[in-house]
Amino acid sequence: METIIWGPAVSNADKDYIAKANLILFDLDGTLIDSGEGIFNGLRYMLEQMGLPSRSNAELASFVGPPLRDKISSTIGLNHAETTTALEYYRRYYSRTGLYEGTPYAGLNDVLSALQSSGKILTVATSKPWVYAHRVLEHFELRKYFDTVFGCYLDGRLDSKTAVIQQALMHYRGEQRLNSGRLRPGAIQQSLGQDCIPVMIGDRHYDVQGAARNGIQSIGVAYGYGTSQELLDSGAIAVVQQTKQLTYLLI
Repeated sequence: METIIWGPAVSNADKDYIAKANLILFDLDGTLIDSGEGIFNGLRYMLEQMGLPSRSNAELASFVGPPLRDKISSTIGLNHAETTTALEYYRRYYSRTGLYEGTPYAGLNDVLSALQSSGKILTVATSKPWVYAHRVLEHFELRKYFDTVFGCYLDGRLDSKTAVIQQALMHYRGEQRLNSGRLRPGAIQQSLGQDCIPVMIGDRHYDVQGAARNGIQSIGVAYGYGTSQELLDSGAIAVVQQTKQLTYLLI
């Protein structure tokens, strides 16, 4: 097995913290699902409809992870109105076809099942609109593992990883409870309150920084679209190379 890489300042107390974590927040794209194909195809459709030059998968890889509205605007150089139109084209493709063009990472079902069986509460915190995230999880038969699904709204609300994580923490700490389609049948009815010990799992610096801005620890996954160095430089407590290493750290 490839080695787990620990952050340079990690302590035994940090290792104990993640082992005791009872709320595990998972990013979606690049962490649970290798969703590059659907995202790349949606972006190419968007570029074609906008009359813009096509780009290679390598060029489009940076679009996996960050809030898409901001990424389209900053990378392609579109104004607000153009960005809104481009996003509509992307969603036209993605909502019909692209969200099904992906593959769960190897060993993921075993990891999620083990974490759930150990009493951990699992939730999704993604920059993707939560309505799409819900459909993706249902399609790949992963929804059963997750208590809730948190993401942005189609109108742009919560369009940052920091805001999504904050909403998740507010829900489980009992500060602002959800009552919507993001809850699965049998979802946790009581908040964790002061007993909430959360940790964020993700593949990009957006996940790590979003966790830090909410005062919680994070674990990076290097099998996604970010590098070990990116994750460590952002402050991840540890970086895993394979899904099964998450079980080792969290149980």
